[in-house]
Amino acid sequence: MGSRRFTGLLVGMFAGLLIWAAHFVLVYGLTGLACARGLGGATLLGVALVPAAIVAATLAALLATGAVWLAAWRGGGPAGEGRDETVRFVRWLTAGFAGLGLMSILWVGLPALQVPVCA
Repeated sequence: MGSRRFTGLLVGMFAGLLIWAAHFVLVYGLTGLACARGLGGATLLGVALVPAAIVAATLAALLATGAVWLAAWRGGGPAGEGRDETVRFVRWLTAGFAGLGLMSILWVGLPALQVPVCA
């Protein structure tokens, strides 16, 4: 197994957690930046911008992580096709990390929507 294949396999296996990390940085970075600049209550056509951006980021992250989970569950994903033990192990880890990522994305996204932006 070459280093390029290993790196791709590792990134694919942790894709659910990497998507969650990007979502976390986006949600809290955007909220912090909006509060620091006094834009916490900014609206566009009556829609609050920060909560709308959080909803969009959360839905995008859930869809991407769900796609990773579904691919791993159906036998695809970074491990590829096959039935040997290593392929099954990578597939199960990918699905497990994606499931953990789904819960983590909800854990970050829901409270950010329930609490006032710059309270």
